Amino acid sequence: MQAISTSNVKKLWSRNFILHCLAYLLVAVAFYFLVPVLPLYVVDHLGESKDMVGYAVGLYAFSALLVRPFSGYAFDALGRRPVYLWAISLFVLLLAFYPFATSLMLLLALRVAHGLSWGFLTTGGSTIATDIVPDKRRGEGLGIFGMSITLSMALAPLLALEVLDGDHYDRLFYTAFGLALLGIVMVMLMRFPPPAKAKRKISFRTMYEKKVLPISFMMFMGAIPYSAILGFITLYAKQVGMENVGIFFLVYAAGVAIFRPTAGRIMDKKGPRLLLISSFTLTITGLILLSLSESSTPMLASGFVIGLGNGLFIPTLQTMIMNMVTVERRGMANSTFLSAIDLGIGLGAILTGYLAEEFGIPTMFMICGIMLLIPLLYFITYVYKHYKLNHISGR
Repeated sequence: MQAISTSNVKKLWSRNFILHCLAYLLVAVAFYFLVPVLPLYVVDHLGESKDMVGYAVGLYAFSALLVRPFSGYAFDALGRRPVYLWAISLFVLLLAFYPFATSLMLLLALRVAHGLSWGFLTTGGSTIATDIVPDKRRGEGLGIFGMSITLSMALAPLLALEVLDGDHYDRLFYTAFGLALLGIVMVMLMRFPPPAKAKRKISFRTMYEKKVLPISFMMFMGAIPYSAILGFITLYAKQVGMENVGIFFLVYAAGVAIFRPTAGRIMDKKGPRLLLISSFTLTITGLILLSLSESSTPMLASGFVIGLGNGLFIPTLQTMIMNMVTVERRGMANSTFLSAIDLGIGLGAILTGYLAEEFGIPTMFMICGIMLLIPLLYFITYVYKHYKLNHISGR
């Protein structure tokens, strides 16, 4: 079988890279259309309690987690194109069913199904991005690809609330469907690298990459505060008197955008130590500031600071794992890493929902900030040494 080869890729801004980033942007916008709306939909439209918000936000992550091991194996064994097209098509189709989720149970069932497609889609997105960027500019390339998520986080909440215009939920769901459908068109215009269809039996080793587990644990811990923001920032904004929560996501995304492209270049040249210590410091500071916010101004400032931290965090970790594995195990490494995100968001949504109900949303954000001291200390004492030991020469 012909193996995937990226050693001859010289140009970062290739036709494939641009199409891939645009397609992923459109799909991510459709996904983030739901982020500021689902908490309102659950509490105001369906009449459920705050702790149910955690389940609506987090269940998709659990179902994505279930398929992550198989998604990494499928992309490595069956090829990128067929699996990716199947995943994005299912994701788009399911968006059309949200108008029919008129009860909490129907909504939760749909979130589970949507998570299955999202698990394959996101694994493929980052794996394909790694395939089509030059090896020596991997950190920079993944940082730019990650801007698809950043831009979607900035644009989608603002657009979603405008489209919603009170309670026009059906209109919002169908708009998300249309945007994601354009993403399929972009994917179909791409030329994928030739697949490496290795004949491997399904086992733990073919579904997970053991070497990246320490880094994945850091991602798991970092995803918990993120799940808190996804689930409760809309309700918290109403509590402090912010009329349009979309502005928070815009400011957050601006913070992410400042460091994300340069973080990749620094990672390629200097390594992860300074980047990750700075990331944790900024994110912890931002979450504490968020917990103390009593008006729009400090809340927006906290969103910007958290964005600065996250702009350094994910691209640095993702480049680290790609620097530790061979090309044939990229899918598995990505699925392991993204499984940690799913697990962090899923468990985090339930945990933060409980904390918000019992102690209030501000205290919940404070606890999330304090929790990040755990992965910070873990990185300093163990993970950095582990990365240097397993770094593949020349990457």
